[in-house]
Amino acid sequence: MNSVRDAQEAIFWNYWPPFGHRSQGGSTVYDDKIKETKNAPYRDSYNMNLVMIAQITTVAGARAAAAIAALDGIHALYLDEDNLALQSTGVADYGQLAGAVRAAAQGNKKYLCTVNRKVTPQIMTCSP
Repeated sequence: MNSVRDAQEAIFWNYWPPFGHRSQGGSTVYDDKIKETKNAPYRDSYNMNLVMIAQITTVAGARAAAAIAALDGIHALYLDEDNLALQSTGVADYGQLAGAVRAAAQGNKKYLCTVNRKVTPQIMTCSP
C-alpha cells in the first residue's frame, strides 16, 4: 500500500457492511451461504475472521505506515524488505524507512510481518 487512501479502499472493499462495502458478488457459493444464514451471522463471522495485512513496499508506503497502521481493519504491516530497499535506492534512507515501518506496527499494536527469503519455501513470520 502506498497511502492511507489505499488502505481505506482495501478495508472498504474487503469487509462486509456495516464495516465495509463488500458486495455479494456473483458466486453461488457465497450467495447460497448468505441466504442460508440469513445474512448477518455469515457477514459478522467473516468480518471477525478477516485478517488484513498491509504490504509496505514503496517509499510512499513506508512514509505513510504510521497512519496506515492506525486504521481499524488493518491487523499487520508486512515490511517487504527487498522491494523497499530497491525502491529507496538513491531516494531515501532504507534503514530509516524500515525503522519507521517497524515503529508504526509497534506503536499501533499491530503485527509486523517479514519474510525469510533465504529458505525454500520462503517463510512469512508475523510478530506482535
